[in-house]
Amino acid sequence: MAGLVEGTDYVLVPADGSHGNDQAWDVRIERGPYTETVLRYGNIKADENNDCLNFSFMIQSSPSEVTTEDPEMQEYAGLVLESLLESAAEDGSLQATSAKDGWKEISEEQHDNLMIT
Repeated sequence: MAGLVEGTDYVLVPADGSHGNDQAWDVRIERGPYTETVLRYGNIKADENNDCLNFSFMIQSSPSEVTTEDPEMQEYAGLVLESLLESAAEDGSLQATSAKDGWKEISEEQHDNLMIT
């Protein structure tokens, strides 16, 4: 599957705020196998041992019976996340955090070393 495009394949929508973070955004899928499904990503963590990112997500709403346990949904959520991270890295808005250091901007070299599997 070719790379997904924000504004075409998915859009960011403000989260409802019920989770206590008024800066959070959800992702509504606009086309493809999960059209009108709304995702909310949780923690994203670099796994340096396996050169990949681990992430969690929830399905906020969907017209289908898809669940987060569905391997195809997991793969698609990973593709959306990859697109989001690439866009944020390109426009300079990507930030990373560690428990001990607080927010940090991710460098171009660090971005180039990220690989989603």
